[in-house]
Amino acid sequence: MQLSKIINGWKHYFTDNSEVEEMAKERIKHCIECPQKKESKVFGWVKDEVEEISSTICGKCNCPLAMKVRSINENCPLKKW
Repeated sequence: MQLSKIINGWKHYFTDNSEVEEMAKERIKHCIECPQKKESKVFGWVKDEVEEISSTICGKCNCPLAMKVRSINENCPLKKW
């Protein structure tokens, strides 16, 4: 995943765009059923502290799914969306 696509996914994760959210909902339906999806731990800032947070990632590219499905120009590496 290119840096610009990662930034695009994060931008849409934190903003309210109904079209992007509808696209993400359709995409994540495929990801939920995918045998490649993996649970992972990431570190993030929570209330001024670094904490370990559970995250679901794509097992093919290791991208966080919450952002990947919101990146407008991103595609599933298995061509499911």
